[in-house]
Amino acid sequence: MERSSREERTRRLISQGLDPGLVGVPEDEVDEVRECVPQKKKKGRKEYIPCPGKVILNRNGAILSFFEQLYDPISKKSQFAHIHNELVEFVEAVTDPFDETQIYVPLENDLLIKGFVNLASYVKDYPSDLELLEEIKRFLHRYYDTSPANRDVMATYVMLTYICDKLPVMPLINFRGSRDTGKTRGATVLMKVCYRGMRASGAASFASIFREAERWRGTLLINEGDMGKSDETNELIKFLNERYERGGGVWRSTPKTFETEVFNAFGPTIITTRAEIADDALESRCFLILSERTDRVDIQSNLPPSFEEEAAELRAMLMTFRFKWYPLFENDYNLNFKGISTRLNQILQPMASLAKLIDPIFYHKIQSIAETFQQKQIDATSNSEDGLIVRAYFRLEQENAEVAEYNKCREFDEHRERKPINATTISNMIKELGGELAAIRVGKRATALKFSQKPVKINGRSYREYFISTAKHRQQLIRMYLPLEERPMEERGGQMTIEAPPSYFSTEGTDASTVSKE
Repeated sequence: MERSSREERTRRLISQGLDPGLVGVPEDEVDEVRECVPQKKKKGRKEYIPCPGKVILNRNGAILSFFEQLYDPISKKSQFAHIHNELVEFVEAVTDPFDETQIYVPLENDLLIKGFVNLASYVKDYPSDLELLEEIKRFLHRYYDTSPANRDVMATYVMLTYICDKLPVMPLINFRGSRDTGKTRGATVLMKVCYRGMRASGAASFASIFREAERWRGTLLINEGDMGKSDETNELIKFLNERYERGGGVWRSTPKTFETEVFNAFGPTIITTRAEIADDALESRCFLILSERTDRVDIQSNLPPSFEEEAAELRAMLMTFRFKWYPLFENDYNLNFKGISTRLNQILQPMASLAKLIDPIFYHKIQSIAETFQQKQIDATSNSEDGLIVRAYFRLEQENAEVAEYNKCREFDEHRERKPINATTISNMIKELGGELAAIRVGKRATALKFSQKPVKINGRSYREYFISTAKHRQQLIRMYLPLEERPMEERGGQMTIEAPPSYFSTEGTDASTVSKE
């Protein structure tokens, strides 16, 4: 490029507010490259930022601006519901309180226009938080058949999604069942009333899922999300694990500039699967809803038009719930359920914190919900590879204890030989339990489960035998993998205690409550 033309092009780029470094880029590539190059913004030039809603805080954490996008699917028009002087006003755009040149406008794309994203269409008041909770449960019951305990969890989960950006963790909901059990129906009904519910296909590309999830920052539904073995599946599992905890994100490198982009991943997630999730970490982050065929004649095969109307009304009331509770809600980090696994305690804590605010009676129901889901998790994990290994280990341990007791009462020539507890005998015992796992696989998983090994001699032969080195580790394995009927007698009793919340109807506190396990 000649010097005169280079200088002329440099002046032209500067006049457009672009980096003069583009001068060496061919004319036909400028439009493609300029998106990756920092641009100089002209002083006072307004920048319109598409956004589905935002909470803007000052340095002290006080709310300066709080607005949410509303969308009318009939007129296909959007506006913001903006909190101003504790009242809701409806506006077309919101100016950033820190920078008057930045103006937020509603986000509209194909996902919203074609109905894959569900926003509130209007804002509606409701009688009380407890009545809103009951109305959500009635809505769920009308269109999906499940147990009362599951409905309690699902309804509370819906309310949690509307304050999810204030929670430390956001568990996933996993609807699981074989064909024709209604898992997709349950997931769809739940998603329709969750905060910014967005439906994604189980076969959608990973890149499109995490980009749209970051853009909308709402509740993501992945239907038929059974995880096969592929590179993209591994990426999706990592992404779903990152959605569980605040601060989780996805890193990607821009192909042209090799600069790192970080996408926010945190948010509510609903998935449907036919079988258990292969990734143990993701499995433990889920509330499991087991779907079964229903015999209720009042549930229609297809969702009627009234369903959308009822869902829209609930979303309108839940938007009011968000405006009311977002400034007030604080997660209670001291809530703890004794006798419940650490992970289940972690995912129940936000739910219990919200229940404590809504109604003290419902808060105490969380105790029974905790036990129910603990047992569900055990039932689900007891037939996994790790579950079968642990169950086989304790079955062999019990048989050896019975042999030792038998030998105490018999003459020497009538003694029975105990079995070594190694990979081979565990593999054989798994077959008796109805499973199948090769000894070499048992060895690998036993190491991951932190079993220790020691040399033993039985009938003149040497073996390397597995054992559990500490009482704490033993208790953890029992609680995670053994069904109640297979546990040692001393592990079947006990009490579960949580701190009772203060009464919201008087200035007096309430005593701690203790509930015995049945």
